Amino acid sequence: MRSISEINPLLVEKKEYLDELFNITLNDVYVIELSKKDLEKMKQQDWVVGFAYPRKQIVFVLNQDEINRNYEEWLKVIVHEMVHIYYLRCFETSDPAWLFEGLACYIADQKKSAEEFTIKDLITFFKKPNYSKGYLAVKKLLG
Repeated sequence: MRSISEINPLLVEKKEYLDELFNITLNDVYVIELSKKDLEKMKQQDWVVGFAYPRKQIVFVLNQDEINRNYEEWLKVIVHEMVHIYYLRCFETSDPAWLFEGLACYIADQKKSAEEFTIKDLITFFKKPNYSKGYLAVKKLLG
């Protein structure tokens, strides 16, 4: 387990931004790198490359060698999961799911396809996440 400050200064900058954005201060955020076998043992779906454990302020992420993404994209996964930690600490829920995932993608700069969405989508994806529609909704809200 490593502190985000041991990984990259960009993560510390993002943490400071998130402290201010969510108006809460977390002492630190930690990262644990996992192998694909570790993820399987933890019963994660095949597509999962990272997840958060908010109570302990820990981001679990597939290790750099197995993630099939460059270093910058790997850091974005960590930022994405950090946003989840803050969101859950602040609101104590992951609802609405489109905002939970959309905000994480937006802040992590994980651009998603620019498909359209409707008000009905925001209702449909209240409990069921849709990364693309959530990203687009957040982008339009903040745009």
